[in-house]
Order: sequence, then C-alpha cells, then structure tokens
Amino acid sequence: MLVVITSAGIGKRLSPYTKNLNKGALPFNNQPAIVKIINSYPDDYQFILCVGHQGQKLLNILKFYGLLKKIKICKIDKYDETNGSLTYTLKKALKYINEPFYFHANDSIINKMPNITHENNLIFVNQSKDNNNLYRKIIINKNKKISNFVHKSYKINKKDNYLNYTGVCFIHDYIKFKNLIHKSDSKIGESEFIKKNIKTFNYHILNNWVDIGSIESFEKNAYIGHNVLPKPHQQIYINSRFVLKFFEDKNKIKNLILRSKKLKDITPKLNFFSNNLIYYKYIPGQMFNNQKKINLYELLTYFNEKIWTKKINKKIEVIKFQNILLKFYKDKTINRIDSYFKNYSIIDNVTYINKIKVDKVYKLLGRINWGHITSSKQTLMHGDLHFENILISNVGNIFALDIRDDFKNINYFGDVYYDLAKILHGILVSHECVSKNKYKYKNHFNNVEISITKGKNYNKNIINFYEFCNFYKFDVKKIELICSLIYLNIADLHHFPYSHFLFNLGKLLLMRSINNDNNIQIFITNTKLLT
Repeated sequence: MLVVITSAGIGKRLSPYTKNLNKGALPFNNQPAIVKIINSYPDDYQFILCVGHQGQKLLNILKFYGLLKKIKICKIDKYDETNGSLTYTLKKALKYINEPFYFHANDSIINKMPNITHENNLIFVNQSKDNNNLYRKIIINKNKKISNFVHKSYKINKKDNYLNYTGVCFIHDYIKFKNLIHKSDSKIGESEFIKKNIKTFNYHILNNWVDIGSIESFEKNAYIGHNVLPKPHQQIYINSRFVLKFFEDKNKIKNLILRSKKLKDITPKLNFFSNNLIYYKYIPGQMFNNQKKINLYELLTYFNEKIWTKKINKKIEVIKFQNILLKFYKDKTINRIDSYFKNYSIIDNVTYINKIKVDKVYKLLGRINWGHITSSKQTLMHGDLHFENILISNVGNIFALDIRDDFKNINYFGDVYYDLAKILHGILVSHECVSKNKYKYKNHFNNVEISITKGKNYNKNIINFYEFCNFYKFDVKKIELICSLIYLNIADLHHFPYSHFLFNLGKLLLMRSINNDNNIQIFITNTKLLT
C-alpha cells in the first residue's frame, strides 16, 4: 500500500521553529514527527515524501532512522506562499502515484493507523470541538452519511452535526484524483478532490489524533516525559537506543565532539552523523532531581574534582582571557537584550517588578563591576549545567549531558562561575515547572508581577548549593550576579510569555545583586517570587 506525505511547505504557523528546519522534523513525543507518521503505518507500506523547505535536513534525519529505503523522494522546487501550493506539490508527485493511496499531512499525528478496507474513498475525522476554525469539516446528515465538506471558515449551524478533517484520507479513485489535480488551478490540494467527490467518501473517526500544526500544540507535545524546553535553533530526539541532536549552526558540531573528548570523564561520547546532526548512546537512568542516590553537595563536589580543578595544559594569557570573559558576559548580554527588545517591539518602561522599583536594564548593566566578573581563573567547564542535563545512571554513574560547544570561541575551557550560575538558575527556575506552565507573568501599566512554583527538592538543593560554595570559597555574590545575567540572556531564546518572565526576573535579580541585598533565597522569599 502507498502513502503520500506532503512536507514541502515553510510551516509559517510554526515559525520560528521552522525557520531553519522542515516541519516534519520537529519533535513529537521525543521523536521526529515524520518518523512517528511513517511508523504509524504497517511495516510493508511504501511512501512518497514530498520535500522542499529545508528538505535535505529532513532526509538526513530519515537516513539516521534507516527509513529512506521505503521512501520515494519527490523534491519540490516551489514551496513558498507566493509560488507554491499543496496542489502544486501534488502535481509533482502524480507520476509516482499509480495505485490507491493514503494522503497524510506532515502535522497530523496518529499513534497507529486503523485497519480499514481499501474499497472506497475514506476521510479520517475527529470529534473534538476545540479550535473549530482551524479545520475543514464534514457535515453529517440524519442517516449518518456525509452531506457536505466545508471550509474551516464555514459558519456552523447549531443543528449541524460535524466532524473535523484531520488531514488524512484514503483515495481509492486515484485515476480520477490524478486527472483532477493535473488540470487544477486551485491551491488546496487533496481538499479539492474531497469537496468535488464528497458523496463517494465514507468517514472514519480517529480518537487518538493530534494536530501539531500550531505553536501551542507543538510545544505541548514535543517532549512528553522529559523536561526539555523546545528551542528554535536546535532539537533533540530521544529513544531507548540513542539521543540524536539537531543544530541549526553546523559549526557547533565539530566543537562539541572536540569538547566531549576533553570532558570524557563526565559526558557521553558524541558521534558525528551529518552537518547538523550528532548522537550518543542512550544511558538508562534518572535526571538528577528525580533520583535519591546523591544530593547536590555530593554532585557539585564530583564536578569540582572531575572538571573545575582539573589541570589545564594549554592556557591563554590572563588579559586575553579577561577580555574573552568581558565579551561573553557584557557584550553578549547587551546584544541579547537588544534582540529581545527588537523581536518583541518593546522598550524598557517597566518601573516596578513585584512592587520593587527597578532601574532601566542598561543603567543596571552600567553599574556592574565588570572587573569583578572577569577575574575568574581558567578552568574546564560544562557550559550548560542544570538538572535536566545531569543524569544519574541506573548503576550510579554521573553524566553531564548537552555540553556547550565553546566558551566564546575557546574549545577546551572557560569559567567555573558560569557553570555554578547555571546550576543556581536551574534551582530557582525549574524546567519542570516551566514545562507545566507553573509560572506567572503579568504586566499592568508597566508594573510587573512574576512568580514561579518551587521546583522539586528546592529547599534541600538551595541549602546544599550555598554550603558547597561557602566550603570551597566560591564568590557567592559573583555567582548570583552571573545568574541574573543568564536570565537576561536567555529571554530572547524562549517563547512568550516565558521570555518576559525571564527578562523581568533577570532584571529584578540584577537590581538585587548590584544593591548587595541578602542572598537570593532570602530575597526571593521576601518578594514572594517562589510560591
């Protein structure tokens, strides 16, 4: 049996995630959507895959999963909104369609395709009444037969019994379909055939259908069971054998492999697959906050021994390193804040955050003692050390996942204070709480209110963190200040309203750090930041 999957378009509704990646490559339940779709059909089915926008990256992913052998690739040259259309894509695929077939849109996810008889045209529908304005519909008459196929803008009558079209159908009359598409001047693809031949269609209700064509649905379903936050510039795919990572910037790949060799004591071996893909062997275990074998003090002591106090054979001049730190902490922060303001078309007019008066962010940056920030010694570092990147294996080994590719163009070392600040940032803002939307951001006439639910083991972790820092004589004030800069930096990398929450949190904590208030855990308790 044949399945035609269309995955050529630019995926405008899912921008910015689709800016540099085909929509079919976005993760659903920790694997590429296109892989989920193919695996929902019987193993002996064959596929025609229409690819255009960022098509080669999608094909590289399918090659990694070993699926290309059952796929005929149809490359689409015109796929943008101006020149391309679903009908144009199907016209290009017609020469490969020589039997009855399934049509399947690349954002329509079904756990397992139901067994059906292949004797008639069939449209797959869903009973949900949510987001009715997003889908074409079939109208069902009193005899439970299809009476009409209508556009998503169709005004539903209260008496109408309707079902939403899922973007999946079976075309039995394939010759008639080919003739219609070949002559068509429309842009609506298979929907034109369904509309004109609706009386020949039966319908099948799907109860396990998920549409990932919207930002909200994609983010909700991307990483089920893992506290991973979707990012526009990279994606991660996880199964019981391996972890595959996609990077928009292919230059990161070489550096990541080099750094994984330097940090082999704490991180899995990274393997190259293509310009944008690396992978490592899956390690059974639990993320740090979900296990009870070791506490945070023991974890930090381990990292201190394995990376932060490890001898570095090759160092650079102190002044040069200080300049690198200045660019990393100051220049990058300013650039990210500029981008944040530009992308959201806002200016810094917030005067109160949680009833505390705050200065404008650039004024706060101007009050930082950057010499204090850049006084760190050169050390090995992980670069993105938070609890969702720390795995305790089933046999008790510690692995730090997803290392940073470099530290301002330095491949092998960086600043221990950045690692410690990343740990603190993850204690205060739990990825798990963010993924469950357990945070608040409200802006009422430039008076902002923010809060977030305490993460798992918060009290124990925050005590362990400060005990470790004090025992090993790390500069707590520097860690806290860098932590506030981290929030300001990452605000532009995340979705609304989380981005605004992060920016205002960073601004509030920066104000606190500069004014030398009490330690963060006391400060945020007083401001009712953690709930």
